[in-house]
Amino acid sequence: MTKIGNSNIPEVVLEKASIDSFRIYIPLLLIGRENINPYILFNTCEYIEETYEVIKQSKNKLKVDCKGYSIYASARSKYSNGVVQEEIVILINAKYHESPTYFEGITKENFPTIFRRLIQKEIISDKVNYQDFLKYSSVTDMDIKQDFRVPTDEWNMIRKATKEFKRLEGVSSISMYSKGKGNLGFQFNNRERSTMYKPFLKGYSKAEELNTNSKDFKDAYLQGMDLTDLRRIEVQVKDKKHFRLFGVNDNSLETVLNISIEKLHEIQVKIFEKYKPISFQEEKEKRKVSTKLDFKTKLIYNVLLQQMASGTMSFSSASIWALETLDGDRKQRYALKKTLAKLSNHYKEKGFNVLSSTYSFASKTKIFEHYNLI
Repeated sequence: MTKIGNSNIPEVVLEKASIDSFRIYIPLLLIGRENINPYILFNTCEYIEETYEVIKQSKNKLKVDCKGYSIYASARSKYSNGVVQEEIVILINAKYHESPTYFEGITKENFPTIFRRLIQKEIISDKVNYQDFLKYSSVTDMDIKQDFRVPTDEWNMIRKATKEFKRLEGVSSISMYSKGKGNLGFQFNNRERSTMYKPFLKGYSKAEELNTNSKDFKDAYLQGMDLTDLRRIEVQVKDKKHFRLFGVNDNSLETVLNISIEKLHEIQVKIFEKYKPISFQEEKEKRKVSTKLDFKTKLIYNVLLQQMASGTMSFSSASIWALETLDGDRKQRYALKKTLAKLSNHYKEKGFNVLSSTYSFASKTKIFEHYNLI
């Protein structure tokens, strides 16, 4: 992590993909029951005192509160090929660094610090072998992040332009949301419901998030760091199949920590592509295969779409413009009106998405260029 001038205050790592968090699953048989916080291994039971009849039984979930963050761990039973295997589940986060290294994310080089933190907080014992931990732990729900400095006016343009992103069926999309005062961004799907085909994608103001939801962490470990105009883009890789989709052959912790920065960026770009709007040129190519319209009607249609491509008109506005520019008699205007109504239905059926001037401007910004969203 670089320093600011001669100061000891490090700079935020910018425009570099890294891992922010993930969930790991460790086979209890390999790590040893004696090497796990015992609270995780016991069940909580509700029962009738007179008869000792068990009413409800649930596995314990351990929460260790630290300065500005919490560590969560639990146990689960996994059924595979008729065999029940117990696993320990731990949520790993870059905040476990407890230092400005937080902005570097989770890497192969700094993961030993996180491993030691789990020992220090008594989640696991110091008898757990580090190499076995890497080899036998599997990873799901991995968040990949990148941080950028984007001025407010540019960020506002970007988040408004995301209104024109694709809406995948069944995916909740929030083009502008607020978590904490002033934290406006965009979000597609959520972590719980996301899949490899409908992935989670989020952009938000990191400075505002740190000043609201994570203020204790910021005050404890990020004092003096320049958070001005800091924005974050996050995507999620859901599970083993999702890793394979991106050419990562397995989801062992060892493999995941060896994914290069370039590969992490490539994964972010591919997830963005799921929501990338269709450009005017791509729509033009799609229109060539349409056989529904006769030559004259296609000509009128293309004129309307060219007007829309300027970013100043909707389809309805372009239709009104066409009528106003016609110096014909009533019969001609009526005929054109009928044609425009037909074209309006055709436009809706095709789902054409001619991008607005807002998107055209946003496509020239740092983030959109970085993710090939032009």
